[in-house]
Amino acid sequence: MEKLQVGVCNYSDYRPPEGWKERYVSKLQAYTDAFSTVELNRTFYKLPQVKTAEKWRENACEGFVFCMKAWQALTHPTWSPTWRKRTSQVPDEWQKDVGWLRPTEANRWAWQQTRDIADALDAEIVVLQCPPSFKPTDKHVGNMRAFLESIDRGGHTLAWEPRGDFEEETDLIVELCDELDLLHVVDPFRNDVLTAKPDAYVRLHGNNEPLTDFDYKYTDAELAELATILDGLCERHERVWCMFNNFEKFDDAQRLLRLMQGGLDASE
Repeated sequence: MEKLQVGVCNYSDYRPPEGWKERYVSKLQAYTDAFSTVELNRTFYKLPQVKTAEKWRENACEGFVFCMKAWQALTHPTWSPTWRKRTSQVPDEWQKDVGWLRPTEANRWAWQQTRDIADALDAEIVVLQCPPSFKPTDKHVGNMRAFLESIDRGGHTLAWEPRGDFEEETDLIVELCDELDLLHVVDPFRNDVLTAKPDAYVRLHGNNEPLTDFDYKYTDAELAELATILDGLCERHERVWCMFNNFEKFDDAQRLLRLMQGGLDASE
């Protein structure tokens, strides 16, 4: 378990135990006492102020590790539905130049904004989640190479979750992850981690179709299968990050922890 970090994507709907307000200064602090890590999701949609991120870091319990999703300005053009009219943080003159990891001034600016928050959080890993529209074309791959080779990562590890057609290009994924020093992010029930980096990073979305239907609760048998997968990853990697992103994420994450820590049935 020393190698394994289990958390969730987005803690904001966490329900702490009764009486938590007397024990903790915030819901975030209560969460950090129950789990060892989190993948902040809100940073994808809208970046907080640096002072807000610094407060989150200050409120976290000792030893807690932050990860975060990179701001979508890096990966998603402003016509993507994920923006939902949240483009006010992007200067008007750069509205057409953000997204798809292009080597533009706008994307380099967006990375600096993202990195400022990662620095404030002392985030271990920043996740680049690309949309299905980011297809494995020569143009996209060339832009990705040029952009990621040009930025200062500031000591943060970048993790990349390709989606859509890109998921089928396994040789290309391995090549890019090795060349650009990226962790390959997958849902382990759907795809294998393809790279042999010191860290492995998995995200659990539920086993519904389509992938975006997160209304799912993992069965005891599925969590037992997941535990076996994670044991295998721990044998091959120095650290393994496991983030639940389904609707029942808190309960499922705690059930997995009980299963792996004490060999208990997930339902206990």
